[in-house]
Amino acid sequence: MFNESLPMVLSYNDNPNFYRVHVPAVLTFRDLLVLEGLAARGVDVFTLLKRWRNIHPFAGNGRQPLPVPLREFVEERYGAVSMSEAEHRLGWDMFEHLRLRFERVLINAAPPLLRESRARLLAQIRANLPTFE
Repeated sequence: MFNESLPMVLSYNDNPNFYRVHVPAVLTFRDLLVLEGLAARGVDVFTLLKRWRNIHPFAGNGRQPLPVPLREFVEERYGAVSMSEAEHRLGWDMFEHLRLRFERVLINAAPPLLRESRARLLAQIRANLPTFE
């Protein structure tokens, strides 16, 4: 989509009103989570999105030469991309739920005489794992 829309954008932008048209963009749900994380860090996401779409085919005036995905643009400007802490916590909780459910399946699949020892072993392994906090 970016490559096919660039000639149309250039034809509109040949006039004196250079900021009239921008290349269309696709935002994924992951991009929205990244924007939420940047907003939590104090970054003005509206300005970020404007700069992301402000391209120039010859990289004039420090602008992007070609459109890039939002994730690549953010990594170039801000380094590591981070989600909001609430979404990170939600993902952590979901993983913990799945891990605990798998532990219960392992314990129930063991012969009755081994269930208690397997439960103790899994509890010891769980105690050595890192926590969210």
